[in-house]
Amino acid sequence: MEAARVDYQFEGAARTRASGRQHTGVAAATCVAAALSVAGAMIHAYMMPQHFAEWWGYGVFFLISTLAQGVGAIALAGWPRRSLFLVVVAGNLLILIVWALSRTVGTPLFGPGAGEVEPIGLLDVVCAVVEGLTVVLLAVLAVVPEADGEPAAGA
Repeated sequence: MEAARVDYQFEGAARTRASGRQHTGVAAATCVAAALSVAGAMIHAYMMPQHFAEWWGYGVFFLISTLAQGVGAIALAGWPRRSLFLVVVAGNLLILIVWALSRTVGTPLFGPGAGEVEPIGLLDVVCAVVEGLTVVLLAVLAVVPEADGEPAAGA
């Protein structure tokens, strides 16, 4: 029986081949998650100057969100692992929680807008959907046996 080996496809996303069975679905889904992460990073980068103008702390939050989602996308494309999936899920959930709080009970904790409820905009919704899809996709991948380059049970 041939040992599992990893071939690289989709600019670094792993495609596992074990016992003649290819797991390109995991690689494709990982690439979709990376693309979604890039989209989230781009939206945060676009909105960053506006938030820096409002208060430096809001701008820094958008800068950190942009960098985290961008680095997450690069990591997903080059090192797709279950542990990374969970880290990216946690980061996107944190961003989504802060967004939801700012739109329902008010901007959390600090800054000149603390406690003020922000209006919901179209770009907000697009970004929240992108982050939500990233969370769902990577959460599913985190429980797929092939996601770490291991063959499925019984394969």
